[in-house]
Amino acid sequence: MSSSSEPGSGALLQVEGLQANYVDAQGRVVRAVQGVDFAVREGSLFTLLGPSGCGKTTTMRCIAGLERPVAGRVSIAGELVSCSQRGVFVAANRRNIGMVFQSYAIWPHLSVFENAAFPLRVSRARHAARQIHDKVMHVLAVVGLEAYAQRDATALSGGQQQRLALARALAMEPRLLLLDEPLSNLDAKLRERMRFELQRLQRELGLTTVYVTHDQSEALALSHEIAVMREGRIEQVASPREIYERPCNRFVADFVGSTNFIDAQVLGPAAGPHRYRLGTPVGELEVQAPRVLRAGEAMLLSIRPEDIEPATGVDDGFTTLSGVVVQKVFLGERLDLQLRIGERQLLMRAHPSFAVEVGQALRVRIRAPQCIA
Repeated sequence: MSSSSEPGSGALLQVEGLQANYVDAQGRVVRAVQGVDFAVREGSLFTLLGPSGCGKTTTMRCIAGLERPVAGRVSIAGELVSCSQRGVFVAANRRNIGMVFQSYAIWPHLSVFENAAFPLRVSRARHAARQIHDKVMHVLAVVGLEAYAQRDATALSGGQQQRLALARALAMEPRLLLLDEPLSNLDAKLRERMRFELQRLQRELGLTTVYVTHDQSEALALSHEIAVMREGRIEQVASPREIYERPCNRFVADFVGSTNFIDAQVLGPAAGPHRYRLGTPVGELEVQAPRVLRAGEAMLLSIRPEDIEPATGVDDGFTTLSGVVVQKVFLGERLDLQLRIGERQLLMRAHPSFAVEVGQALRVRIRAPQCIA
């Protein structure tokens, strides 16, 4: 696993060696989380990204105190809230955590104001009526709902209900905010708009946030760091750009974005540091490698569709290849092309204004692809 988020100073949340099980419908014990380690810096947004069943929601529920891990430690702001070895388990309502779930859990019989005020009214801490009013109106203003305070919560749109759920979580002034697929019930345009809204609120308020999603676009757009999970384990922890541009293995490269995988064999070094010549089914390619490669070594290449471009005719150091367009799909903001190059078909992504026809010969250049295995 590649990780840039090791436990240490500046971390508000630390998860170490976390393991959690559950019993499925057939009575079998499923190891949902298997030795997960990561740290979340104060004021940052950290995303657990992965397919359904990878353990990301179980990990979040263990952080929240809604699930009891069988092993490992969870610390929040230096306080140990869960440690199976020492028998420590702080109840969820004593961890000072705000949570927003996929369903929002809006109370239909309460107004917008009373929905946001609910956690303050049931809190162990005593809050005066004036204090509750001021806190609630403040968080409603933060999410842009102050004008709707007396409206029935059910009269709100999907995006407004999402913001109300966030306001309710913020009313308790939590030291940690947990968001579990909060945008998945929204339509595509609203989901995109709410990404910007969430990012703005998180940055402006400096909220330390753990975000769970299976949506790679959300993870790349919102996060300071991403942990990609598979089968209860973390495959890679890194910044969004590093996850996308330098995936540590085939699973990460394939799950985060579209890519072309090509088997290759090292022919020898090329001009420039960490550059090598590789023989592939599409021809000889120059690659940028993260480590020393040996002649004859078998490799797997990951070539992103946007790194295949129409050749300009200028010798600028890129590998140039000839192919034939076998399919094209217009997608509004982009044009996806299937190219036959040598023995393979590769996905290429171009600007929608690019004029090309199926069956047309096309010379393309390929930016130095990543060796991932």
